[in-house]
Amino acid sequence: MRDWNEIILNRAVREEFTPPDRFPGLIESARGEYNNAIQGNLNEKGTFEMLYNAAREWCEIILRAEGWRTQASGHHEVVFSAFRHFVGDQVEQLARYFDDMRILRHDLDYDYRPGMIFEHELEDMKKKVKMLEKEVLRWLKKNHPELI
Repeated sequence: MRDWNEIILNRAVREEFTPPDRFPGLIESARGEYNNAIQGNLNEKGTFEMLYNAAREWCEIILRAEGWRTQASGHHEVVFSAFRHFVGDQVEQLARYFDDMRILRHDLDYDYRPGMIFEHELEDMKKKVKMLEKEVLRWLKKNHPELI
């Protein structure tokens, strides 16, 4: 993950106001990705992608709540870095987990082979996405209650 100051210096984000009425839809979208993943009708790669998308969307909610938007390549890395930066040290391990999943996602996109993802890893990822959702909602209630 990159340091927030490096992200600013590299102009990987720009300031952008997101209207408060957009946040319920952003939250619903993240929940929808998760729900699609757990329905069980996808292969392991599809399940992974939906869980990953849910995690990325949860982290992007924080970035948007703080008045930023990605604008350069590497935007997935930026949203996970933003989660860590804005929420704080208590989410360091969770942020690093999803940054590792970002790297795995890249490998799956370009070199997928059956067996690259195991069921127990997907079960762990499901739990971590739910942990992430709780952290984001807790943070929003504390820092931007008007958005939920």
